[in-house]
Amino acid sequence: MSVDQTINELSGTLAQLSTLVAHINGQINGITSRINLTLDNFDQAVANIAKDAGSVTYQVGDSVSQVIVIFSMIFLKLRFLCYSQLRFHSV
Repeated sequence: MSVDQTINELSGTLAQLSTLVAHINGQINGITSRINLTLDNFDQAVANIAKDAGSVTYQVGDSVSQVIVIFSMIFLKLRFLCYSQLRFHSV
């Protein structure tokens, strides 16, 4: 086998390897693009969940504070009524 023939065969092999590497690179780019899209969708879903959780937290806090105000008003009203009843009976 001559040196020229060996060089030609190596050049052909390198060309095939180059084609294979380009194909593999294209496959990897496609896979990473799909992974990135999936991760972007996941990030958006997590952000929406966090936003909804924040809204629920605010609503729960607001509801609890309203319940406290209502019970305080009921307590004060009952106390006033009891005081009025005691005062009325003692006269």
